[in-house]
Amino acid sequence: MYDNYETLKITRDRNILTVAFNRPELKNATNPLMHQEIIRVFREIGQDAETDVVILTGEGSAFSAGGDLAAMQKNLPNHVRWNESMMEARDILYAVVDLDKPVIAKVNGHAVGMGATVALFCDIIVANEKAKFADTHVNVGLVAGDGGSVIWPALIGFARAKKYLFTGKPITGKEAADIGLVTEAVPLEELDSTVNDIADTLAALPPV
Repeated sequence: MYDNYETLKITRDRNILTVAFNRPELKNATNPLMHQEIIRVFREIGQDAETDVVILTGEGSAFSAGGDLAAMQKNLPNHVRWNESMMEARDILYAVVDLDKPVIAKVNGHAVGMGATVALFCDIIVANEKAKFADTHVNVGLVAGDGGSVIWPALIGFARAKKYLFTGKPITGKEAADIGLVTEAVPLEELDSTVNDIADTLAALPPV
C-alpha cells in the first residue's frame, strides 16, 4: 500500500498518516498525475485499518499553488482533457469529504486556488499565520471553481466570501483564523507541534 506515488510523499507515525504534496520546485502545483494520485491515496486510506488520522501538507515552502498553469494552458485546445481535469477536481474533494477518518490540513505555506480549496475541505485546518489563502481563478477568467464557491461561503458567509472570490484577494493565515476560514493559525515554528498535538489527541480517541 502507498507504493508508486510520484507526486505525493507518504509517511506514517503509528496510526497517523501524513500525505504531502511533493512538487516543491513548482510550489506543489497540481497536474493531471497529482490529481489522480490524490484521488487514489484517499481511497487507499479509506481501506487502511492501521490509519486513524490523516495530516495533509506540502513539501517545501508552500502548501499548494493550485493548478499548474503551464499544464492548464497546454490542455486548453484539448476539450476532452479539460473536461477530465474538471471531473478530477470534483473527485478529489469527494475523496477528502467521504473519508471516514479525520483529516488535518497543515498549511505550511501559501494555499492558492485548488490548493486552498483542498485545505478548506479538511476537517481541521491549522495554518502558518503568514501563509496566504487565495482563490485566484478570477485572475485567469474563470469562476471560483474546484469547490471554492461552495466552501468559502460555508465557512465565512456569502458576504465575506464574495469579496475574496470576486477579487482573488489573498488573506493571511492569521486573518483567516480571525474570521473563521481556518481552525487556527500559529507561527511557522509552532506549526508542527500544534498539528502533532491535535493528531495525537484524535489518534487516541475511539476510531469508530
